[in-house]
Amino acid sequence: MLIAGIAMDIPLNIIVINLLPVIILSIIIGFGLFKYQDRTLRVFNLLGRSIVVISTIGLLISILDFILGIKLISNMIPFEEAFIIVGKTAVMISGAYPLFHFISNKLGKHLNKLSSKLGINQFSTLGLMTSLANAIPTMGIYGSMDNRGGKF
Repeated sequence: MLIAGIAMDIPLNIIVINLLPVIILSIIIGFGLFKYQDRTLRVFNLLGRSIVVISTIGLLISILDFILGIKLISNMIPFEEAFIIVGKTAVMISGAYPLFHFISNKLGKHLNKLSSKLGINQFSTLGLMTSLANAIPTMGIYGSMDNRGGKF
């Protein structure tokens, strides 16, 4: 974000002000994961479940509007428009799965070495590497990851 702001000729003080919430939240999360790992993970699991529930309710409300014409929320973006956004995102993320395959086939030996140094399995190492770009495709190999590498 810092580099992008500088590239866009945004003054540094404005960039720093806009980054403050991200920096503070990152410090709090890092401290929580370092000192209170179990509690922090429980909070994130609860947050994840809450997001799924809220998203499901929003989807149901959107479907009611789309299929039956029942408007429960005024000025809500149309279902078709939301579907286009989700579709574009899915197409962009779908490129990650061939990348998984390529990395695991071409860099398998290196992944095994790195995995043994980190004390995690190859899928966990692959998941950590690919989650630097986007965490969503990592969910596809989540079941193969070991406990230390990201599966809790």
